[in-house]
Amino acid sequence: IGCLYTCGDGSYGQLGHGDYETQSLPLKVLYFNSKHVAQVTFGMRHSLVLLE
Repeated sequence: IGCLYTCGDGSYGQLGHGDYETQSLPLKVLYFNSKHVAQVTFGMRHSLVLLE
């Protein structure tokens, strides 16, 4: 089971924390607590997570 942490500009909700806040430090994305994260990619206003 993997974990996912995100930080940066979250003004479009792309960090996955359920808000539109900017995070200066990595914060765990709780949605992925019981899932296995295989790959992650990020763009300027989006994110994509591939699960196993």
